[in-house]
This record gives sequence, structure tokens and C-alpha cells, in this order.
Amino acid sequence: MAQNVQIPARKPAVAPQVTSVFICGVSTRNIARLDQAIPEHALDEYILPPISLQLLMENAIKHNAFSRQNVLVITLQLKENMLVFSNNITKKRLDRGTNGIGLTNLRERYGIVTGEEISVSEENNAFTVGLPLLKLN
Repeated sequence: MAQNVQIPARKPAVAPQVTSVFICGVSTRNIARLDQAIPEHALDEYILPPISLQLLMENAIKHNAFSRQNVLVITLQLKENMLVFSNNITKKRLDRGTNGIGLTNLRERYGIVTGEEISVSEENNAFTVGLPLLKLN
């Protein structure tokens, strides 16, 4: 029987979710950049459901065109009790559109695991998702 496991939101746990995609070659070609603004003291205070960041990373890569001249910039920030994931938007010319399954699944799974809702917005040429973090006691 599978168990729900929550990963502490510290560098060794958060970074692999996101950077695993970069290790596969995206950032090594200088076509994507990851900016993290998470204070050290906060890294031991919160937990984050597994795979959440990986799904958002895959979504950013799937829906955006990027190159050395037009770098995909992904930003992670901590705002109050929320991890904010954002990326610049440069839609693909031949984007097949979206069926919203990825974000729908993330919303549903996040709600089941945390009892919280994620926030999603698209404005000022940026796609942003807020992931509520659970505070450790």
C-alpha cells in the first residue's frame, strides 16, 4: 500500500524536485534559469507535498518556447506560508493548447494531502502558482 510522504522544504528536498529537470539538460544549454529566494531559516519550518514542484516545472517547459536568446526564468520564493513558483510566459508558436489536466491533478492532490488550495494566476507575462506550505511544529 502506497503511503503519502511529505518532504521537508529544505534545499536537499526542494531542490531535487526542481533541479532534476535542469540536470536532464535544460539549464546546461543556457536556455533556462532557476532563481531561488528562500531564506535559510524557513527551510526547516515547512513541508511540501512530493512532486509538486516537478509538475510545475514540467508545465513550464511544456507550454513555453525558450532558447539562449529567450531564457525560461523560473523563480521560487517564500511569501508568508506559501511557496510561490513563477515563470515568464513565451508561448510556443505551435502550442497544441492545454487540457488543464496537470494543474487539475495538482489542485486535487494538493487539497487531499494538505487540505489547502493552490492559487494560480497569469498576468504581466508571468504564470504563477502559490503552494501553501504546512508549518512544522
